[in-house]
Formats: sequence, structure tokens, C-alpha cells
Amino acid sequence: MKHFYILILGCLFFGVHLGHAQINLNTCDEYTGDLDFVLTFESVDGSGRNIYQTNPINGDQPCPGLGVCEFRIAWNVTLNRWEVLAEDGDGDFATSFVLYSNTSASSPNPPDLTLGTWQENTALTGGECMALQELSGDVQSTLNSNTAPIATAPSAPFVIEDGINVALPDDIQVFDPDGDNQTLTFTITGGTLALGSTGINFGGSGNGSSNFTALGNLTNINNALDVATFTPTPNLSGVNTASISFVSNDGITNSNTASVTFDIEPINDAPIFNGNRVISYTENGSPTKFNSGGNIILSEPEGDDIIEATITFNDQISGDILSVETPSPYSVSQSGNEIKLQGTGSVAQMITALESIEYSFNGNDPTSGETDNSRNISIVVKEASGLSSNSMTVQVSINALNDDPTFTGLPSTISVLEDVASVIDLSAATFGDVDSDSGSVTLSLSVSAGTLTAISGSGVTVSFPITGTMNLNGTAAAIENYLNTPSNINYTNESGSNTATLNISANDNGNSGSGGGTLISFGTININVNSIPSVTSVIVPANRTYLANQNLDFTINFSEAVDVNTTIGTPELNIVIGANTKSAVYVSGSGSSALVFRYVVASGVYDTDGISITGLNTSGGTIRNPSGSDANLMLNNVGNTTNILVNGCDLTASGVATAVSCNGGSDASIDLAVVGGTASYTYLWSNGATTEDLSGLTAGTYDVTVTDANGCTATASIQVNEPTILTASGVATAVSCNGGSDASIDLAVVGGTTSYTYLWSNGATTEDLSGLTAGTYDVTVTDANGCTATASIQVNEPTILTAS
Repeated sequence: MKHFYILILGCLFFGVHLGHAQINLNTCDEYTGDLDFVLTFESVDGSGRNIYQTNPINGDQPCPGLGVCEFRIAWNVTLNRWEVLAEDGDGDFATSFVLYSNTSASSPNPPDLTLGTWQENTALTGGECMALQELSGDVQSTLNSNTAPIATAPSAPFVIEDGINVALPDDIQVFDPDGDNQTLTFTITGGTLALGSTGINFGGSGNGSSNFTALGNLTNINNALDVATFTPTPNLSGVNTASISFVSNDGITNSNTASVTFDIEPINDAPIFNGNRVISYTENGSPTKFNSGGNIILSEPEGDDIIEATITFNDQISGDILSVETPSPYSVSQSGNEIKLQGTGSVAQMITALESIEYSFNGNDPTSGETDNSRNISIVVKEASGLSSNSMTVQVSINALNDDPTFTGLPSTISVLEDVASVIDLSAATFGDVDSDSGSVTLSLSVSAGTLTAISGSGVTVSFPITGTMNLNGTAAAIENYLNTPSNINYTNESGSNTATLNISANDNGNSGSGGGTLISFGTININVNSIPSVTSVIVPANRTYLANQNLDFTINFSEAVDVNTTIGTPELNIVIGANTKSAVYVSGSGSSALVFRYVVASGVYDTDGISITGLNTSGGTIRNPSGSDANLMLNNVGNTTNILVNGCDLTASGVATAVSCNGGSDASIDLAVVGGTASYTYLWSNGATTEDLSGLTAGTYDVTVTDANGCTATASIQVNEPTILTASGVATAVSCNGGSDASIDLAVVGGTTSYTYLWSNGATTEDLSGLTAGTYDVTVTDANGCTATASIQVNEPTILTAS
């Protein structure tokens, strides 16, 4: 049934219309034509209107305030009324007239556009056209008939346990011959479903859940279905364990319910730890088990055996201990910071083994000075097929307790010297505080009598809060280092007192952990005040001149008996001889009050104006009384040494002479040798020469005096020799018969230097001649030095033998 409406300026007229509608837009425009308004759902606008009219009253109409627009008739689901709308194509709407109001409507579906109370809405403003003047036409009183959409479920997908975003077969779709917008309502079991999102509005639990709605036009809906994926519930598997079911609504009618049920193929799952654990440990307390912070939750979806656990101590420090108390049926091995449990057991048995692990600490400070108050231990298990679990962390929260300072190895007695500042030697003891670290601690030293002295330094501050008490403030390490230098702390006894006590205590000021900050006493040390041996006199050698290799003995007398230790060095008395310092070395007297020191005069040492004594030193040895006090080495009452002279000259001179070559010659020389003394040397010869060696000498005796740089002298006398005079003479044996040649000469050579050479007037070169005829024979003899002598020998012959 159709109704005819005429709306003119707020007045409603009823009558018969012959198939056309007329819209008068004031004086702007007029559209006349047959309008059958088909109320088909299109969309929801920004104001919540359901747009049912898809065919415009007229296109491209001048529209006040919006420009060129189209007119539509729409049902406003928010205000429950029919409205004439102007739309500019950008989604902007303006309401021109309210055609029908139904304030009692409870359904979002529009009622028939029939007679009722009509209201004129405020006209559009702006522009030339101010309002709709007239609307007339035929409007169907009911919606056109609608074809329900058809929903098609996907084919059963192939889904594997713990798969992610498994694509569905692309045969899932919605078909609607009317092409209406669709609202799909999904119900998923065994997992979640995700659609494409372009052009889709999601409701319910949202896209990617198990219950949601998807709204969009038909094209966008089917595009979204084409890329749909299914994600199974973790660890879920089995036959017919998952399903996808949905219904599509075109705004009027629901589709069929499309559904598919399918299998989820099982896979083997790794073991799973559920959550981490936090346990607490108190320093010096009982070991803490891993289940003290709650039972360990471990599951194996398939119920497989657990064959291994790896427990890794991620931040282990020295002193941390992990122990497995009940590992059965697993064996335990450890390497570095890693413990392994290996064997075959159930999940429950592995949990029992893990929960039996205990943490403890066997050191002094588990928090490293409150810088490390926790430990982190990770656990991973492996099941029989080799799959490893996720990592579970056991965090150990450490509650530190303050440890008192310690001072070990303190002596029971300290000996000091009387009336002098003596060191308080605590270097052999060890002071410390295992958990004070960089915090300041106080070490207090108090004496019953006498005075303590020290100065600040090396990170330690020294203070004197009351008489007789000294405080050292600093880190434990700084104080220990300070005490390792004995000379840092000194004690002077009270005059006339030979005993005192030293009390030592410390306070760590509560630097770390709970507790602490109290005074800790380390006991009392006895201070023994010992006398110091001193030198009462020095007895010097007798007044005279001491020569080389003679002894200078000095006796040093002490105020009491002393012991001399020469294991490392020998004490020495320093003396000055001439310009040089020498040492008289200790030789005897240990155990008595008189020590003898001796210097043996060395060659080349001399002193003409008296020696002097400069001091006594131990040279690495010790001079102490029986109580262990080192002697005071200051010399007192030293004897006069002005007339103790030293002449240790060791200068010697000797010479080697080269003889004169020929008797009466002057070619001799002397090579002088000087040994000892101190260079340089001067020379004075008896012939007036001042050189070391002489040459061009005649035979004779030559004396020399040698003087060294220290004035020491040595003398030598050197004889220069010459050979005897070279002479030659001969004895001739006459010729036997006149005119014969059997004569000979026996030559005799005396003096000179052998060997000799001969040259005869007859050319012979032998000493003697034979086979001679009568005549005179001359000879020249030359000795080894080239000296010569001549002789002339007459050889006679008898007269001629005649007979008559």
C-alpha cells in the first residue's frame, strides 16, 4: 500500500497522486518526477543513523551550507525518526525535515512511513536556498522484500598443534544477491580466528579472538575472509577439537549458520616451567632450598621422561655453594658454574630433585659490601626426545649480617726503648673487616701510661679523642696498610716508668648488613720499656807511627754488656787516616761491655797529623743488650788521636842495567821499575837526572830516589858494568925447514864479549892458523858487541940447511 504525502512549509496535506513527486527548493530549483523510495539499508553514518535510502531524490542539487548535494530519506536509529537528509558526498549530512517521529520505538528497524505526527525541522542556512518548500511523492509503507545472505564455511583446514596463523581454504565466503552490507558473527572453539581488516569494523572480543563480529560491505567482507587464519590454542590437539562457526546478517535477515569442525594434529611439546622463584638466604644461616619460595611447577604435555637438567649459576662469586640433596634417580656433575642432573625420571622426580637444591655461602660477605644482594640461577630441563624447556630463574635474595672487625696475630708484648720514641710494630698482625669494604671503620689504641704519636696519611685519619687514646679512621684496607709501616705509630714511655699496657679495639660503624656498630675489643698488649746500651768511652791505640800491616786497635766501652751479631753484617768504627775514611772492624768482645775494633794499616796509607774517629755503625749487624735493645751508637769520651800517625808506604824501586858495550864506552842504560805507592812519581838520580830511565851511561854505580804523590819514597842503586879490554895475542910455531909451509899460529883472545870473529891478513877467518910459510900474519878480532882487537904474529923459519 502506498501513501501520498505533500509537505509544504510545515503543513501536511493528504490526497491522491498520479505517479510523480515534486520538490520545490524555494526559488532555486524544482525537480519533478516519479519517485518510489525503496528503503534499503546502506550504512551507518557518523551520527549513528541507519541509511536506508540508497536512491537519491535528485543528484547535484544546490544545497544551502553544503554546496552541491544529494537528498536522501533515512531512519535515525538514535532519535527514532525518519528524516530528509542532504549529503554533500564527503559524509556530511544536514537534516532538512523530520518526517516522522516515533519516541516509543524500541527496535532499530524503521517503522512504516505512515500517518503520524509530522514536525518541521529548522531549515538549512546559508546560501541562496533557505529551505525545502515542498515534498510530495509516493512512499512505500513497508520495506521491499529482502533475500537472505548465504554463508559458506571453509573446508576443514590442516592445523598442527601450536601452529600460528594457519591459512583457511579460500572457499569461506558470504553470498548476497542484494549486495547488502554484512555483519558476521563468529564463534570459534579450540583457537582464535583473524580476518583481513581493510574496510571492516570489528566488535565483540575483536579480530583475532574466539568471539567477535565483523561489519563491512559485501566485497570487503569476502576479501577479509579470503585471508582468514586460524591459530590453535597452545598445546591443544586431537580429533574434532576445533571449529569455526559464523552467521551473516544483511541488516534484515540472518544467513544460515556456516560451520566446520576439524582436527588439530598433535606434535611433541617441550617441557614447560611455569613462573620463576625467589628464595631468601640469611648470611651465616642454614642453606635455603629452591622450593622455599614456592613449589617448582614443571609440566611435560606428553608426559615424556625428563633426562637432564642444567643449573647455571649466572653471577656466582667466591663462597657461593649449590648442592643437590636428593638427586635420585639422577646423577650429579659440576663444571665451573654449571651443575648437570642426568638420568631418566618422571616430571615429578625431576621436580623433587630440583626442589632439593640448596644455596649456601661459606665466605664472609655474600653481598660484597652490599653491592650484590642477590644471585640469579637459571634452570633448563630436557625431555627424552631431546626438547629443552624454557628457562626458569631462581633468584636468591641475600640478607647480609654485619661482620665484626678482626685483628689477628697481635703480639702479647711489645718492647720499646727507654726515654725515646719507639715504634709500635703491629705489622705482623692482620687487621680487617670482611664486609666493610669502602666504609670507614675506627681502630682505637689506648695506653695506660706514656704517649702515642702518629700522623695522618695513606687514607687514614689520626685523631686523639682523649689523653692516652689514638683513633685511626679509614677503610679496613687502608688501616691495615698503614699498620704495615711500623714507623707510622710511635710510643714514648712516661719518665721513670718501665711498664705500660696497650689496649686495642675497633668499631665498624655498622657499614653493612644488619647489626654492627659496636666496639670490639682485641685485648691488651704489654709494653716493656727496655734500657738502651750506650757508649761510655773509646780507648784508642798508643801514640806512635804505625806502619803497613800493623794493627790499630780501639776498645769501645758500653754502659752494659752487649751482644754482637755478625750474621748479616759486621759493625765498624769509622776512622779518617790522611784524607781517607777507613773502617776498624769489630773483632771481639760480644757478651761483655767492651768491644774491640781493629784496623790493619794498608800499604799506601799514611797520616802525618794524627788520625780521627768519626762514628760507629753496625753495617748490617747488631749490637744489642740481652733484652734485645739496640745500642745507642753515639760515641762519648773518645781518646786523643792527635799523635797516632800512620806510614803505610809500600813504594819500591828497582832497575835493570844494560852494560857498556865496549870497555871504556858510554852506551849503557838503566830501566827503572816502580811498584806500589800512589801515582804520579818523581825521580832523582845520583848523576842529577830526573827521568825514570837513563841511557848513554858509562860504567859505574847509579843511585835513584823515587817519590809518590803521597810523599812516600823509595831508593835503588843500580850498577852499570862494562866488559874487560879485548886483547889478542898469538904464539907461532916456526916452519920446520927453510922454505917449508908447516908453521902454525895459536891465537889467544882475552876480554870483550863472546863470541868472537876473526879476520887474518891472509884472508883466514879461523881463530888459529896452520900450514903457514914463514912471514908476518896480522889478525883483527871482533867480539859480540863489535869491539875489536888486533895482533901481528911473526912466523920464522930456519936458515937454509947447507952442507960443506
